[in-house]
Amino acid sequence: MDLKLRRRAVYTGMSPYFDDADLLTALHLWQTSYSDKPKLALSEFLAVCCKTNELKAKQNDILSSIANAMKLPENLLFADPIDEISKKINVLAKKKRADPTTLLFISFFESLLNKVNEDEVDALRAFVAKHSTKLKLDQFHKDELSDWFSRKTNTLTLQYDLQTIRQLIDFAYIAISEYKGPAKADQLIAQVIKEVEPIANEMQINVRDLLL
Repeated sequence: MDLKLRRRAVYTGMSPYFDDADLLTALHLWQTSYSDKPKLALSEFLAVCCKTNELKAKQNDILSSIANAMKLPENLLFADPIDEISKKINVLAKKKRADPTTLLFISFFESLLNKVNEDEVDALRAFVAKHSTKLKLDQFHKDELSDWFSRKTNTLTLQYDLQTIRQLIDFAYIAISEYKGPAKADQLIAQVIKEVEPIANEMQINVRDLLL
């Protein structure tokens, strides 16, 4: 089963159990961190996704649902979630006020976090948070960024202009360059671009516009 069909199967299996926002987050995590791993890694993937007691209690059912979806003929699978994610991002943007570019930045940054070592994640967040205070933003935006980088909130709900987004990603690049060297930082950025580009294309956004 190729990547697109596996993505459709995961989407089909998880849809009955997750709301749109959580499903969007889960699919992005699968795409960036688990799509190239064996099926056995689905248990680990679901352990990360099932955060509420209700979902934890249904974790085995969700795993079975995904496994069953993997066996379905192509015509019975839900449409490619890349298309659905694109639509949902725009719906969520309207509901939460964050624009699609900001939501794409969230996906980009979270994908980048998945590329560094676990013990480097908090340091990377702290580095970007510290330098974000120097940006020309009002206090509302500064406070929200601070809360997001410190994990006090799960997402960004305000709109951030492209220049701010570029600077935030550049701060992350500088931090990774310090930890791993510029060559490795370039490699990780290239991997993230490749992973989020399908979603960006559906949103008619050039993912490279997020970079300085």
